[in-house]
Amino acid sequence: MTKDEAIALLKGPYSREMRKVATDYTSVIFWADRPGQGCDTRIGNGSVFFLDLGEGTFAVTADHVFQGYLDRKAERADLVCQIGNNLFDPEASLIDRDRKLDIATFRVDERTLAKDGKIPHRPLLAAWPPKPPDQGKGVFFSGFPRMYWSELRPLTFEWGSYFAITVATSVTDDYVASQFERSDMVDAFGSGLPPAGQWLGGLSGAALWTLVETELFSWRLGGVIYEYSSDFEILFARRPDRLKADGRLLH
Repeated sequence: MTKDEAIALLKGPYSREMRKVATDYTSVIFWADRPGQGCDTRIGNGSVFFLDLGEGTFAVTADHVFQGYLDRKAERADLVCQIGNNLFDPEASLIDRDRKLDIATFRVDERTLAKDGKIPHRPLLAAWPPKPPDQGKGVFFSGFPRMYWSELRPLTFEWGSYFAITVATSVTDDYVASQFERSDMVDAFGSGLPPAGQWLGGLSGAALWTLVETELFSWRLGGVIYEYSSDFEILFARRPDRLKADGRLLH
């Protein structure tokens, strides 16, 4: 496929379908103070995605997202946490966490996710853990940076997602990295290209998906996003082979 052919493909329904896939599996996790006297409007958030590896549905995010919630709760015990539009108790739902891997997992109810139109990714179990992305090949993701939110009324928030298709520029035993190349950026949805150095705090915890090149649109999990450098426009994701079927981690 030539570069011009790829650009034409991304400007068509193909990229819209990829965006829908990534967003169906992914939601925002956020925490905010209860409204009332003396309450400020501080809010924290990350992204979270959902898996079912044969032993029930669980949520995955970056461990530093969970730690950010704990740090804020230590300051305000009346903190409210939600996944999408649903109340969520991260501490009671915790399955496992690993600060070095920067991954945390939680029990979630699939029926509750469905209220927000979210579904778990169910890979072929015989193919788990998934093959990592190939260096130089396509990956894509959708997450919820904090800059894309607004408060409609107290504790009622509207979140916008950030979607991108890029390539895996480095693949190691521990992580996948993707360098955003401005010369190759395409405005697939007519909303304009993001400004250079754009801050994307809140993207951590989203899934990185490997684009599988077949005659049909196909994908597999490629990683758990844990860092984005706005200075160098590089995305980092932890490889998902540390995730076990019950949501526990291989430490």
